[in-house]
Amino acid sequence: MENKNGIFMMPCSVNGLNLKFIFDTGASDVSISLTEANFMLKNGYLSKSDVLGTEY
Repeated sequence: MENKNGIFMMPCSVNGLNLKFIFDTGASDVSISLTEANFMLKNGYLSKSDVLGTEY
């Protein structure tokens, strides 16, 4: 875990792609941005069956 100006970043791997997530002990969901999801879809890291639903 890395502290960047009071924000804790956690290195993670999602379907083989290395990403950094913000570590929030009060969070009830994990999400990625639409930009990240599109990149992962276009480059074979994510398939439509990996998506369980949407949240707004």
